[in-house]
Amino acid sequence: MMAALENGVNPYSRISSPEEKTFSNFRNCEGFRFPPYTVENSTRSGTFNMYTGTAYSVNTYYVGLAERTPLCRMAEIAEGMGVKKGNGEKLERVPSFPLGSNEVTPLAMAGAYAAIANHGEYCQTHGIDALQAYVGRTPGEVVYEAKPQCNQVVSERVADTAGRILVN
Repeated sequence: MMAALENGVNPYSRISSPEEKTFSNFRNCEGFRFPPYTVENSTRSGTFNMYTGTAYSVNTYYVGLAERTPLCRMAEIAEGMGVKKGNGEKLERVPSFPLGSNEVTPLAMAGAYAAIANHGEYCQTHGIDALQAYVGRTPGEVVYEAKPQCNQVVSERVADTAGRILVN
């Protein structure tokens, strides 16, 4: 969604999203065409914009939207927001990408959603903010404190629009 918004796609523009559709215009990062990819909906079918396609989680809508947006940029945004495969590898740039075909961790997804709420700025996630001494040290002495590392991944406009779409 954010790569499409960044690419100038109007969130109110409508995409025909039939119950089943075969997509044949996906290209990899080197520009080579992927084989045709067929997708089915498990929820609704019809014509949707970003708001309704998201609300009803319409597979053919999101793959149709992704077909108009470079796969590499979609993955770059996700990785810029801390999302990687659960085993630590880079995300696969494949036509099923917008359907969540990469296995990722809940902490990575929480960090990505936090970046959207933070107006497109991602701050590295961590499980522990700080540790304070308990025994053998000065009470309350901080023995470890995470140092936030943040960077702007997408513009505030893109992130805030994506946030409105997700909330509505």
